[in-house]
Amino acid sequence: MSQKPIADYSDIRTRIETHVLRYIEELVNERKPSLKLARRRRKKKVVPFAAPVHLSSDSGYTITKFGIQNGNRHSKIWKCLALLYMIAGSEKKDCTQREVYYILLKYFQHQRELDKTILDVSSLLGVSRHCLGIDCGSRGFLYGDLEIFESPTSVLDCSNSPQLISTAVMNSSFSFRSSAHYIIVVEKEGIFSNLVQNHFCQKIPAILVTGMGYPSLACRVLVKKLVHGTSCEVLGLFDYNPYGLSILMSFKFGSARMPLECTQWCVPEMKWLGLRYNDVSESGMLKNSSEPFTQYDRQMIKSLRKSDFIRGTKEYCYEVTNMMKCGRKVELQAIHEFGLDFLSTQYLPTKVIEHDYI
Repeated sequence: MSQKPIADYSDIRTRIETHVLRYIEELVNERKPSLKLARRRRKKKVVPFAAPVHLSSDSGYTITKFGIQNGNRHSKIWKCLALLYMIAGSEKKDCTQREVYYILLKYFQHQRELDKTILDVSSLLGVSRHCLGIDCGSRGFLYGDLEIFESPTSVLDCSNSPQLISTAVMNSSFSFRSSAHYIIVVEKEGIFSNLVQNHFCQKIPAILVTGMGYPSLACRVLVKKLVHGTSCEVLGLFDYNPYGLSILMSFKFGSARMPLECTQWCVPEMKWLGLRYNDVSESGMLKNSSEPFTQYDRQMIKSLRKSDFIRGTKEYCYEVTNMMKCGRKVELQAIHEFGLDFLSTQYLPTKVIEHDYI
């Protein structure tokens, strides 16, 4: 079940050398040197299930020529390439994005700027960040009826306490043993902790996973491997707002910003457990515990509404249409107004047992 590398480290160095030679050749011939990069998107965009990303296509790429407008972008790319070339030839074959940021601190004003440049480098070389030796860092937890075997003598029991989702999941081949029936992915750590503390997994045979907001790549990889390594149905529990829905879509179809990484770890089987329109309207949460959409929320829901998958799926179209009409959002924590154990003893067990998910 381990990921097959797209390229080894010697290949990474060869690819970098090829781009260096081509760039120099264009300079020698008095042409503006250019780089073929994936188009940057200002907003997170759902990759429609009916129109998957084809990585061999040029439609998602653009040619950026060196000049006043793109000169700074080019220089940052080459700084990253120089560091990655050195890393690929050293004994230390990997590092986190945060480590890269501090190494190149004087060239980047903030982490986000470096993150965008690494995506540029990834698209230029045609490999994922993981194959470049760059990890996004550990974030998220899992808990429940699950034993993870990395070897016959190495066993991680996730039923005793929550376990950190490590980037080691990217490199390792695991086998699983579980009698759980469901994998429930929870958007927020606080809700995840509430379910653990109230012994939800003793009521419903489940494995709980949280990405603590927008999931890291390691979290998506873990969920994908769990789905393939167990017979569990996978369900998602998110805030009732456009951002929560976008997280669900990122699990199902990946991120258009990182097609080289995310499309292979998509989980289209994931079902939407909640929060949904009937949950918040019939309970009174929409009236008593909601907030109005921001301008960003309105822009995001309009973007999501254009997804081929949502337009072509009756249940999702119904949910998004009602979310747009009401123009209000409800956080998962609003459920606590009915009691701190209501989520784990009534809301979730009822929805899971009655198969109230889409």
